[in-house]
Order: sequence, then structure tokens, then C-alpha cells
Amino acid sequence: MHRIDRARPSRALGFLLLLVAALATACGDGQEAAPEAEPAAAPAPPISPEPPAPEPPSAPAPAAAVTPPAAPVAVPEPAAPGPGEDAGGPIQDDGTTVSVALTGSDALQYSLNEIRIAEGRRVKLTLTHIGQGPKESMGHNFVLLSAGTEVTAFGLAAASARDTGYIPASMKDAVLANTEVIGGGESTTIEFDAPPPGTYDYMCSFTGHFGTMRGKLIVE
Repeated sequence: MHRIDRARPSRALGFLLLLVAALATACGDGQEAAPEAEPAAAPAPPISPEPPAPEPPSAPAPAAAVTPPAAPVAVPEPAAPGPGEDAGGPIQDDGTTVSVALTGSDALQYSLNEIRIAEGRRVKLTLTHIGQGPKESMGHNFVLLSAGTEVTAFGLAAASARDTGYIPASMKDAVLANTEVIGGGESTTIEFDAPPPGTYDYMCSFTGHFGTMRGKLIVE
């Protein structure tokens, strides 16, 4: 008769408990704790594009060469005319003699209605008839009257003095200087000393000409 061993169930139960404990330990070791999630990284700041490098300034264009102005050329001024002298004109004064170039035309006009000369000068006057009329009908002369002589009275008296060159004998003493009568294309010259300072009338004493052919001689 077999003997039942009561100690076997106890050993079997202990083994089973050991097995369960071993399994539990194995399961606990196999399950690792999930790692903590790392915090999300902060977004990177936007990268602004770098401004383009400034272009180097361009070199200034070379200034255009400026030609210096030419130095002004000194032009000598003509000498001032002397007393009574019209530079380059019909009246020339060399300091001693005043030369006067006077013309008369068929239009009954003198080229000068005023002649100025310095006191004490010798006067050389040339009268030229630039017209074409003959002296018998369109003659011209130059008559210088003394101060205070009435031109109209002398002219009227001269109209009847053809034989004496249209110088009336009754008023001859009123004449300071005179030329002969000339016709177209002719000329004549006289010389006389300038009278004392003052204003004197001169005229053409040919019949009817004194109305327009007259002027003043001024001695200064």
C-alpha cells in the first residue's frame, strides 16, 4: 500500500508562486518607462536678407579744360583834338593854323553852318563848289562879316553888286574876309587872321543865296 506524501503539494505550490513571481519580474523588467517628450524647440527667428553692398561711388567726370581768355590788347586812344579841331573832319588845327574845308552845292547849302576856332589862329579856308551850275547863274562865295552886321541888309545890297563880286561898296568895311565867286567844280582858298573872340556871321552874297547859305564863325 502506497503511502501518500503530503509534502508534495506544498512544494508544488511554492514552485508555482516562484514561477509567478519570476514572470512578474520579467514583465516589469521588459516594460521600460517611456522617455519624457522633449520640449518643442523654439522657432528660429526669420533671417532678414542682408542689404546689398553699396556700389562704390563712380569717379567724377574730369572737368572740361577751360581756355583762359586772351589778354585784352591795349588800343591806344587817338589824341584829343585841339581847340577848334574836328578830328578827321573838315576843320583841322595844327596849333598855329586852322584849315577849314567848306563846300557849297546847287541846293544852296553850305556843308558847315558853324565853324569854331581858337583865338590867335591863322585861318586857311578852302571853298569848293560841288554843284554843276556856272558861276554866272549859280555862283558861290564866302563872306565873313564883322560883328553886329545885319546879314539881310548886306545880302540885299549885294544883289546889285555883281561887278564887284557881290560885295557892295557901301558895306565894304563890314567885310572881314571874302573869297571870289566860283562856279560848279571850282574851288578857291583864302587866308586871314582870326578876329577877336566872339561870334561872327558868314554868308554867300550871290544874289538870293544868303537866305540859306549862312553860318556862324565862333572864336574862343
